Amino acid sequence: EVATKCFETYLLPVMQEKGYDGHHAVKTGQMPEGEAIFFNLSKYECIQTSWVSLKESIQNDLGCQELFQSLQKAPTVLRNVTKKHTILQLTVLKCLGLSDHYILVANTHLCYHP
Repeated sequence: EVATKCFETYLLPVMQEKGYDGHHAVKTGQMPEGEAIFFNLSKYECIQTSWVSLKESIQNDLGCQELFQSLQKAPTVLRNVTKKHTILQLTVLKCLGLSDHYILVANTHLCYHP
């Protein structure tokens, strides 16, 4: 988890000097922070990066029905997950030099304070 200003002003420029690139996904809500990923440009090519709101996905996506049902058995956890502005950052990287080799990186910061 990183503040947007810190990512843009400090982390990304320093990492780019070292041969890395990075992407930042901002959380939903009012906080100017989110998740970040960095990868070595000599080893990986970024194919796609995106993010999803965990709150929206858990409550509305058909693919999350089983997870939602499981969380309903733990109401305190469900309440905390659905009231936060947590995101899941997804990045697909292609391994350079290896045809048809990809890595899916899923990055989040889960915070739980009952």
